[in-house]
Amino acid sequence: MYIYAIMRKTETKLELPANGIAFELKAIAVGNLLALVEPLLTIAALEKLEEKALIQAVLSHDRIICETFKQQTLLPLRFGTCFISPEALENHLLQHQEEYLQQLACLTDKAEYCIKCVPREAPTPTIPSSAKGREYFLAKKQRYQTQQDFQAEQAQQWLFVQQKLAQYYPNALITPQGNTQKIYILGNFIRARIPSRPEDPFLSQQVQNWQQTCSHWEFYLGEPLPPYHFVTQTINS
Repeated sequence: MYIYAIMRKTETKLELPANGIAFELKAIAVGNLLALVEPLLTIAALEKLEEKALIQAVLSHDRIICETFKQQTLLPLRFGTCFISPEALENHLLQHQEEYLQQLACLTDKAEYCIKCVPREAPTPTIPSSAKGREYFLAKKQRYQTQQDFQAEQAQQWLFVQQKLAQYYPNALITPQGNTQKIYILGNFIRARIPSRPEDPFLSQQVQNWQQTCSHWEFYLGEPLPPYHFVTQTINS
């Protein structure tokens, strides 16, 4: 039995996505929790998929979680999370019910936002082709110094961003990818605004302020997503 997410059971009817990875989806209630599952899909079936089909399965997994997240708070689970039987799922949810309910309470009206921080390239002043001897040496030295000053200022600006994160988002996660930095933030998310303005206005303003202050960086604020990086998962099945 394949599981996508865990939610709090509510009186509001959950509209299930049209299709799962391979079969129909189902919502199973256990105590005060609700599990979004694909009962007929097994880990053995996933392991037999060829690369192209496996990539499509991963995309479907994320699509289903995102569509459901637009309706209510949830704990997104990793791709490939399965239980050997409905009974095993029920036992797990009963055993960890309070823990999951606490996590869901903390994530109510919250979403994960990714801010992509891309450093701008240091300027490379052109050395005149007519420069010779000492003039050429001084021009080359000046170019090197200009680049060093730019990089030093860039480092100071990144420090400024980190200080703002510590001030407003102490639980933010920073993941470097080459020269680019990705910041994952748990921000506000009001579902009633969908589709007009679902974003966090305060966070949007913060990113705008960073862009104005840190001219040596480019900042890109992503769409609100399920809190993938802010869930403590206890499922090892």
